Amino acid sequence: MNYINKILVTVILFVGVSFNSYSQKITIKDRIKAEHIYNFGVYITWKNKSQLKESKKFQIGVYGSDTTMYNLLKKICSYRLLKWKKIEIVRFSKINEIKYVPILYISNSSNNEVPKIDSVISQWSTLLVTDSCNTFKGTMINFFPRNALKKVEINKENINARGMKVGAMLYVVAKNYEADWETMFQKSEEELATEKETVEQQNIILKEQENKIKLKEKHILKLSNNITEKEKELNFKQDELHILQNDIFNKNEALNLTSAILKTQQLKLLIQQKDIKETQKLLQKQIDEYKIQKSKIDNQRTEISSQQTLIDNQKSKLNRSIADLKKQQLVLYFVLIVLILFGLMSVLIYRSYRIKKRANKLLKLRNNEISRQNSEIIQQKEEIETQRDEIEAQRDSLATQRDKILVQNKDITDSITYASKIQQALLPLDLLTSQLFKEHFIFYLPRDIVSGDFYWTRKKGDVIYLAVADCTGHGVPGAFMSMLGVAFLNEIIDRYNLLSSGELLDNLREKIIYSLHQTESNESSKDGMDISIIGYNEKTKILQISGANNPVYIVSSKQSAVGSQQPAVSSEMHELPTTTASCQLLELKGDKMPIGIYYGEEKPFSTKEITIYKNDYIYMFSDGFADQFGGPDGKKFKYKALKNLCLQISNLKSEEQEEIVRKAFFDWKRDYKQIDDILLIGVRFE
Repeated sequence: MNYINKILVTVILFVGVSFNSYSQKITIKDRIKAEHIYNFGVYITWKNKSQLKESKKFQIGVYGSDTTMYNLLKKICSYRLLKWKKIEIVRFSKINEIKYVPILYISNSSNNEVPKIDSVISQWSTLLVTDSCNTFKGTMINFFPRNALKKVEINKENINARGMKVGAMLYVVAKNYEADWETMFQKSEEELATEKETVEQQNIILKEQENKIKLKEKHILKLSNNITEKEKELNFKQDELHILQNDIFNKNEALNLTSAILKTQQLKLLIQQKDIKETQKLLQKQIDEYKIQKSKIDNQRTEISSQQTLIDNQKSKLNRSIADLKKQQLVLYFVLIVLILFGLMSVLIYRSYRIKKRANKLLKLRNNEISRQNSEIIQQKEEIETQRDEIEAQRDSLATQRDKILVQNKDITDSITYASKIQQALLPLDLLTSQLFKEHFIFYLPRDIVSGDFYWTRKKGDVIYLAVADCTGHGVPGAFMSMLGVAFLNEIIDRYNLLSSGELLDNLREKIIYSLHQTESNESSKDGMDISIIGYNEKTKILQISGANNPVYIVSSKQSAVGSQQPAVSSEMHELPTTTASCQLLELKGDKMPIGIYYGEEKPFSTKEITIYKNDYIYMFSDGFADQFGGPDGKKFKYKALKNLCLQISNLKSEEQEEIVRKAFFDWKRDYKQIDDILLIGVRFE
């Protein structure tokens, strides 16, 4: 036994020394620098976004032989995003290895290489971050040594010269880090001293337990501080959401006006294109007539040329005849022949002259007609070119307006995406849900970026409350209603003493009607929500159930269908394939009225009570799963299939249940469009 105790003490001392050496290696100063480097990516804007879009991840480069900052950045950025992208940390050990990264950090051991590195990255929009580099004037952001007046130097001109813009919030964050630098460093020294004392006193078991208690108290204090900071951050995000809502409204109005102008211009463009086609047809017809006329004139010229050739041949024959008459001294015949030939030639010449005169006159008329048609063609060509220029200008204008619409569309989508993060922050943290319900699963699938379904849980005294709600609509309207519902539920729990589940719904309905100014005469405001809520007393094991249109399913081997509890599938017990015991699914239906204005008889919400046994499993959900279209015939999933699914998986672990539920939904949905937000929560009672 003593031998085993010695081995345990040795292991504890080894772990303590290892932790101590690791803490000395990664100091608070390194952690603050790493957080600064991450914040640079948040508050600095890159004007040339084409380089950022080429990479699927936001890359941060680390240059130098020291791996401390590389490992620390990988650790803190593993679950974070920058510019809506995952973060990748890239390490460079040589200058020729450097490639484009939006942010490049150079450790102080490589300050002598900063000028060479700056010349390499000057071709890109890369933010250069140095450490204690005091000799190079081209630094953008420089960490000074600890004894300097400033901890972070930001050279705005050098950053702007490389195509980047510094956000105003960066100076605020840097100033806050400088104010807290010394305080956090002193705290780290005190924690290090405490850890050293703990290693030296590991052999005393009693003091070891006391130190563990102190560490847990500090952890609880830290968690309390984190909760306070989260509340402040939530208030700040709510203010941002109001600003985003106003921006979205203004941008929608501008978008509607731009769309109307675009439709008018498209109509004008279609009319002009039709006129151009008719003009082109007329021009082609005139060109064809011109070609026909030109062909006729060429034929006439060819005929005149052939007649002239014939006259020349006759002249040569006459000359040969005269020569023969001279040789034969037949003067009389010669004169006679000459006279005859002269007469013939005169006739031919006169005839040729008349033909040529007629042809010239016809050719002149044709030339005048061709000149007139050419002038008309030139004029029509100029008109076509003018219309073409107008069409190109209108096309460029339409392209510009299309780009503006795309930018506005992207801004609206980005705003809604940011609003989804605010909505996620309002939902219960997984840590809180796991503390209240050790075994559970949550299948949460919004139809759009933000959701109209939400879940809520709180503990007050011995009672744990859990609610699942489906607000009117989905997307942005549904998200507003869900945020309103979470806020009102928290306010009711904080304001009143322990309430029954029905009383909690009564108070929630009253606040919704008052906040939305709902009256029976005002039919335009019918917004509200369907909700199911439970309250579980850990001491008495009594479960209270209430609902507004939404039921609750309980799968148990010991429950029986009594009172308002109704067997879900049939009156018989259903055998589970993986257990020997029989289990039955009970459906506890809610009241047939919503949270909001109701035009029927408004009554208080009822509260049902049931005793919970060990391993009982409860399912709460919105209507999105059962109403989803799919399957081979494109029909709804329906509640009967949902009940069978819950009954079949209830004996499995919660993680396996969530996987089966997710697979069942997507196998059913296939290629059909998701029609509503999906929310299904399962909880096992121990």
